[in-house]
Amino acid sequence: MKKTIWVATQNSGKIEDFKNLLPQYQIKSLLDLPTPIEIPEDFLTFEENALFKAQTLSSIINEPVIADDSGLQIDSLQGFPGVHSARWADPIKDWKIINEKLLQKMRENNLVDMSQRQARFITVIAYYDSKLALQKTFRGEVEGEILPQQIGEFGFGYDPIFKPNGQQKSFAQMRLEEKNLYSHRSVACSKLKQFLTN
Repeated sequence: MKKTIWVATQNSGKIEDFKNLLPQYQIKSLLDLPTPIEIPEDFLTFEENALFKAQTLSSIINEPVIADDSGLQIDSLQGFPGVHSARWADPIKDWKIINEKLLQKMRENNLVDMSQRQARFITVIAYYDSKLALQKTFRGEVEGEILPQQIGEFGFGYDPIFKPNGQQKSFAQMRLEEKNLYSHRSVACSKLKQFLTN
């Protein structure tokens, strides 16, 4: 029987990522609580947001929890949207519209040359165990570039406009198993798995 690991997210895309990246565990999330909760992400760093989410869920279920906070940083926009990646376009929730707004922002700033479109995806996964008073964070990054238009039907979030360096496809053109060969979340997850194994 698989050991259960709780993930402090309601994001169905992230849940699928974790199921694929941690197949040895049964993944449970905020959606499995009797009453799903919303955990704010109001801090200034990915590490702080991830830890707060893990600590919040752990205080409810009294079990070890992992949580991640992720974002896209665009060099020519001084790292925007960064830690605000999921919220800067509020109240818009449609990712096609959000991606188009970001592409429009780049066009308005005359960032049309590919040398001006360098970016990276960042994930920080936090592990928190209240019983052991143990907390750790694991960071994963992947360098790439912002495409001029949205391409692909898979993935979620900014996947249709991000192409990792050395690849010919956007993340949204890759099926989950292929994306997780290169993704920021897989890099962080590898560090987490090494920690859990040890």
